[in-house]
Amino acid sequence: MVALITLFLSHLIADFPLQTNYIYFLKKTSSWGILLHAAIHALVAFLLTGLRWDLWYVWLFLLGTHAIIDWAKLRYKSPKQWTGFLLDQLLHLLIMSIIVLWQPSLSSILPGWILYPAFVLAWIPAILMFLWVYASDVVRDHPNPSRTALWMRENLLQTSRLSGYPCLVLALSGLLSNLPILL
Repeated sequence: MVALITLFLSHLIADFPLQTNYIYFLKKTSSWGILLHAAIHALVAFLLTGLRWDLWYVWLFLLGTHAIIDWAKLRYKSPKQWTGFLLDQLLHLLIMSIIVLWQPSLSSILPGWILYPAFVLAWIPAILMFLWVYASDVVRDHPNPSRTALWMRENLLQTSRLSGYPCLVLALSGLLSNLPILL
């Protein structure tokens, strides 16, 4: 379970605080942007699971599957963005579950007192991003959207980005505190 939480934490970090507007723009306009984003996912997972060079094929699998899922999501859009968002996250979780079953020795470099709070914090930008996507659908699809939906569409993207930084700092502090052990 620790390995799955660690991989999902790495996913949440790479998908939300580390996916800047610029990286998202690159993803939408170029396959290189998709590969860059997928490489960031693989790198964060590699770091948080303890720099396991011997599992290079796992990181390559993670990179490749992430790129394929994101490529498909960008090319075959669902009518409602929020359903595409949830399907995307579910597929990534499925891939991480397969990795954990495939590699039962996978673990976390983060001690539990950092891993679990970071995991909880990582959900905040994800939930805010989902609400932003949902509000964007509502504003697009309704002739007179509510003021709440308009406010959410205007404010939650930036709020989501900013809310991811505490989780990122916590994960980095855990990583850096264990770096001497790894080297």
